[in-house]
Amino acid sequence: MFNRANPKILGIVFVVLLGLVLITKLGGGQRGERSFKSELISFSAEDINNISITPANSDGYSLVKEEGSWNVVKGEQSYPASENQVQRVIDQVAGLKVNQVVATSPDDWDQYEVTDSLATKVNVKAGNESTGLRVGKLNFDRRTRSATSYVRQTGDDNVYGVNGFLKMSLGRGADAYRKKTIVSLENKSGVNQISFDYPADSSFAMKRNNNQWMVEGQAIDSASAAEYLNTIQNLNGSSFADLQNPDMSNPTYKATISGEEKVEVEAKKIGGEWVVHSSQNQASYFSDSQGTIREKLFVSRDSLVQ
Repeated sequence: MFNRANPKILGIVFVVLLGLVLITKLGGGQRGERSFKSELISFSAEDINNISITPANSDGYSLVKEEGSWNVVKGEQSYPASENQVQRVIDQVAGLKVNQVVATSPDDWDQYEVTDSLATKVNVKAGNESTGLRVGKLNFDRRTRSATSYVRQTGDDNVYGVNGFLKMSLGRGADAYRKKTIVSLENKSGVNQISFDYPADSSFAMKRNNNQWMVEGQAIDSASAAEYLNTIQNLNGSSFADLQNPDMSNPTYKATISGEEKVEVEAKKIGGEWVVHSSQNQASYFSDSQGTIREKLFVSRDSLVQ
């Protein structure tokens, strides 16, 4: 009799156990989705075309991709962006992986600085999709030398812990993402002349004759010429002048680089501030209060001819 009942009992047990497994998987998966997200940005880095950033207690700005190029848009002004700086931000936000849920109630938002007033507001767009983030405080573990940033997604009460120095990266101003190029020469050997327009009678030009640089028929020391070209090949500014379309006519100093590329750089004192402008970065004007750019670019004849 036991043997005849055994298959039936086994069948009932199997059905019950199968039902329990299905209930556990389905129920557990739904609870996990509600309480824990594995990532905060659902679209890929390649699809991102707009990132708006508003640091706490500061004006907001946007990184906008237009016709394949990135620009920094601040108010009504638009400036070329540093592609490398923008890519770093994209890699950060597109790769935000959640490590932990540290809070589940708005009552805890102040503690992690993810309220609208305390957080850095970030909105990431990819076509018609967008995700808003509130980036809060940073916790650095000296023992493990690792950092955890606290982030809240708009429309979600939860506060998540993610790896990295997110607030430090995204809390910078718009100028941190602007293109700082003054001179960028892909091929310095393609330069055949540099003209220097200076006050009074101090102007001169250095010209390449075959492989020899000359100034007014006099040979330039090859090491001096090479050192100068190395210095200006990738010359960047460090700070921007807070000016809109200043009058750069009649500059005090001007350098014109000719050859495969033509680059013009001018320097002039405006309102007591030295301002530098380059034809390779026409939307931007650089402050040169310390004279660093002028010292590197606008050299004297005597420094080349020894």
